[in-house]
Amino acid sequence: MGTKNKISLLILVFLLYGCKEFKGEKIELNYKDGYVKILSNDYVIDSLIVNNHISKYYTIGLSDKNKGSSIIYFRKKNFGYKIYQDSLEYFCTKTPDINLPGINVFIRKKGFLGWHEDKDYTNIEYFNYNKIPCDLTTRDTIVASNPYK
Repeated sequence: MGTKNKISLLILVFLLYGCKEFKGEKIELNYKDGYVKILSNDYVIDSLIVNNHISKYYTIGLSDKNKGSSIIYFRKKNFGYKIYQDSLEYFCTKTPDINLPGINVFIRKKGFLGWHEDKDYTNIEYFNYNKIPCDLTTRDTIVASNPYK
């Protein structure tokens, strides 16, 4: 095989394997009905954080990483999840000049328990949305920003 063929083969291999596009999962944000839902049966919500870039006002996470749900409610009991911070009502009464408000959602593939078991980072995906659940009319579908590494 000549040098030209080796270079062509190397470029082809790079194009096929080096440029994999990340195809993230989708979630539905429905603030009117008060929930965040994954639009796939293969994933569960690992944790959800509402913050203003400085302080966390609402934090909920899985109690048992073996379990989980594809939907999290803001104002209802979520079986298998622990609320670590619940100041959402206070957060929603703040003036609109809150510094960079947002919601962060982390999802994990069902059955995925940690980095030591699998190096495929797409098993945990990350979502970032700049509208907080105080607006009772927002309903949107967003795609994962990236795999969480």
